[in-house]
Amino acid sequence: MLRIDFARHSSFMMKETLYRRCLLWMSAARVMVENVRLVDRVSCKKAALGTLYLTATHVIFVENAPDTRKETWILHSQISTIEKQATTATGCPLLIRCKNFQIVQLVIPQERDCHDVYVSLIRLARPVRYEELYCFSFNPKLDKEEREQGWLLVDLSEEYKRMGLPDNYWQLSDVNRDYRVCDSYPTELYVPRSATAHIIVGSSKFRSRRRFPALSYYCKESHASICRSSQPLSGFSARCLEDEQMLQAIRKANPRSDFIYVVDTRPKLNAMANRAAGKGYENEDNYSNIKFQFIGIENIHVMRNSLQKMLEVCELKSPSMSDFLWGLENSGWLRHIKAIMDAGIFIAKAVSEEGTSVLVHCSDGWDRTAQVCSVASLLLDPYYRTLKGFMVLIEKDWISFGHKFNHRYGNLDGDPKEISPVIDQFIECVWQLMEQFPCAFEFNERFLIHIQHHVYSCQFGNFLCNSQKERRELKIQERTYSLWSNLWKNRADYLNPLFRADHSQTQGSLHLPTAPYNFTYKFWNGMYNRFEKGLQPRQSVTDYLMAVKEESQQLEEELESLEERLEKIQKVHLNGAKVKSKQSEPSKHSGFSTSDNSTANTPQDYSGNMKSFPSRSPSQGDEDSALILTQDNLKSSDPDLSVNSDQESGVEDLSCRSPSGGEHAPSEDSGKDRDSDEAVFLTA
Repeated sequence: MLRIDFARHSSFMMKETLYRRCLLWMSAARVMVENVRLVDRVSCKKAALGTLYLTATHVIFVENAPDTRKETWILHSQISTIEKQATTATGCPLLIRCKNFQIVQLVIPQERDCHDVYVSLIRLARPVRYEELYCFSFNPKLDKEEREQGWLLVDLSEEYKRMGLPDNYWQLSDVNRDYRVCDSYPTELYVPRSATAHIIVGSSKFRSRRRFPALSYYCKESHASICRSSQPLSGFSARCLEDEQMLQAIRKANPRSDFIYVVDTRPKLNAMANRAAGKGYENEDNYSNIKFQFIGIENIHVMRNSLQKMLEVCELKSPSMSDFLWGLENSGWLRHIKAIMDAGIFIAKAVSEEGTSVLVHCSDGWDRTAQVCSVASLLLDPYYRTLKGFMVLIEKDWISFGHKFNHRYGNLDGDPKEISPVIDQFIECVWQLMEQFPCAFEFNERFLIHIQHHVYSCQFGNFLCNSQKERRELKIQERTYSLWSNLWKNRADYLNPLFRADHSQTQGSLHLPTAPYNFTYKFWNGMYNRFEKGLQPRQSVTDYLMAVKEESQQLEEELESLEERLEKIQKVHLNGAKVKSKQSEPSKHSGFSTSDNSTANTPQDYSGNMKSFPSRSPSQGDEDSALILTQDNLKSSDPDLSVNSDQESGVEDLSCRSPSGGEHAPSEDSGKDRDSDEAVFLTA
């Protein structure tokens, strides 16, 4: 194993822009390899020559170019696969694929060094204990109170109150206290008032993983609800009286409908195959007043393979249009996205148009069920289309209800067959809706990309473990920080410039056509190709609009300030004119009074009056202008472009950062220019 020698690189350490990073390297450096080349896979640019560092948390590549000293940071937790390729005349290539769809190709001069890096990364990218994850060492320098407040930002008890619960039909049950009924469910669940503890426990024994029907979303106007569960253990003929009573209790909790929909999100063949294993789906002969509906969303293995095929298409070098479109169609990715959307649309229509309650399940109720319930909620409720509401939605339908984050996203070393892009598909469904309804969402594309990034980064504690029980046992809230508070603090970066609270798209449900010719599903270039610098355009239309909006707001504020000053100056002129006329009246026959004129029109007189005006000082102007987000500093919280990437992300470009610590920090000259302009204006 190679060791870093900082004594040989003292001049490098003294670079102001790299000083903080060197402190990190000194405390946690594992490996350093010089004369490594970073290959740009898309453009024909010459490979960048630099030094490769391995720390306890990051892979860091620093270019040797003295003018930029560009850095590339990759979190170990973001690494998906590492491929050691055949040695060539120029060195040994190492291909790193990341879970956030970044691909890094390094060429290491010596095969032995390449092997050392390869072995180290295999171990670092696959920790075996939770305590080895980045979130347990990540320290944003917040005190204990600030960390606790960050976790309190999203409160599910407040969310259920917003829905109007509890009421005459639904109550908060403590049947799962201490996780004694279902260890993958939260302790607090809403169930129908007519469902007794005996019915709930009996139903749980008849459901896979004991995940009994519980409330996910409630429409207080129509009393229609969305409930979720796992599949029943029905086999070919088994039945459970308590489970049948549980479904009847859900139906009775909606007095405006005499039946409920039971939606099985699986293909029918898959559900029938599960019957042979003693599981299956509800028999309409046993359950009265239900209407059964299959949707046809494929399982996690099909989705994993589909994503892999789509990414292979993205990695093609200079593909023709026909090759790209054929590869995209062959992957089936967009068909799977459409299947999830169709399920959400069906449920949303049942609730909003028919006023009918729905029970949703798949096999175990933590993958496809989470996707479908959250898409339906997003279509139904405009609150979930806001920044805060979207955080609440993920907390409720994914984190609280026991989505298997550890297994699905490979946080720890485990079975690779358990990994699947379940939440990635949901995030893409949201983006597809944003493309269809550009004014309906308060947040922008960057917000979705940052959430996807941090699902895999393990920088925050929100997406760890497989259940609420595991998170409490690990004391996640006491030992890590919340992503939600970080996003909320930087919420100005995530606002959609097209969003208007009074727009028709922001009111009530979104009505989405299911016909392919009415709704075109697009390839999400901003997600899957966002690291390919050779592809254009690099900026979305929404980003440009946001920059224009912020600049317009700045100009409007400046205009308003100048108009106020002009009005006050005009008053001063008017008052001065009145004083002059009064003073000149006694001597109007004797000529012009020089002394009176000099008294009324000296610059000192106007400057003295101006001191009392409530106008902005240069420092205030600088302070206000610092809040205006231009197109460049919109990237401040982007995990792929942040200047604080050693704490916030895996990638950084220092070429766009000034030594003072910011791209567009207000300067003293800007304040002086503003004062000098005002002085000329006042003198005139």
